[in-house]
Amino acid sequence: MLATLGVIRGRRLSAIEPFARLLRLTTLLSGTLTILCAVGIFAVEVYSWMQNGAWEPYRLSSAIDLIRPDHDITYATASAPRSAPPPT
Repeated sequence: MLATLGVIRGRRLSAIEPFARLLRLTTLLSGTLTILCAVGIFAVEVYSWMQNGAWEPYRLSSAIDLIRPDHDITYATASAPRSAPPPT
């Protein structure tokens, strides 16, 4: 298999072409997986909406807790002081 990566349809490929094909395939697969995840999340939200009669928000902190439930971390948004000094 590896020996045939450099030749397609009897034409010798440059050194970068097999790598470019791999990158295209990786991009296609990652895009497909992203779309499938988004559709799955949307389906869960629609199902929840149909069951409860209201669209319940899903907080980002809940998703973070699912990823690393053993860590007690508080996430806060960045902010600036109310009386910021004038730009120089």
